[in-house]
Amino acid sequence: MKISPTLTSAKDTFSKARGTEMSNEEFCILLMTLPAFKVANADNNFDDEERALMSTLLLNLLKEVYGDAVSHDQYENLINAYLDDFHWITSNSGHEKNLDEALSELCSDVDGLKSTVVEMMNDVAAVSEGVSEEEQTVIQQIAERL
Repeated sequence: MKISPTLTSAKDTFSKARGTEMSNEEFCILLMTLPAFKVANADNNFDDEERALMSTLLLNLLKEVYGDAVSHDQYENLINAYLDDFHWITSNSGHEKNLDEALSELCSDVDGLKSTVVEMMNDVAAVSEGVSEEEQTVIQQIAERL
């Protein structure tokens, strides 16, 4: 998958800061699912239900890329790596703006992606006791930036 120079730069900056490498597809998955994690963690309580839904979202997207070429254990490792990345990103706010801008560009490049991202955020918010005020605020802020 070829991505724009802006997305390539954002991926390189993130990968360097994290000391990791990722494919363009893996980086796009990170961008698309980071907003859902931000909603899940809006109350600073990333609970088991939210973790399960995030894991399912990630697994579905990763399976579109890798299919049967990756084992169950490898998928679990990838999902855990994404969750670690999400926690790191939210703890290192200097990277959030760069990633938010990259997601906005990706949404401009891919028809329907913005609505998919918003839908994922709403799904994560609804999984545990309905949508809280904190979650709704995060959803609105991110949707406006897309």
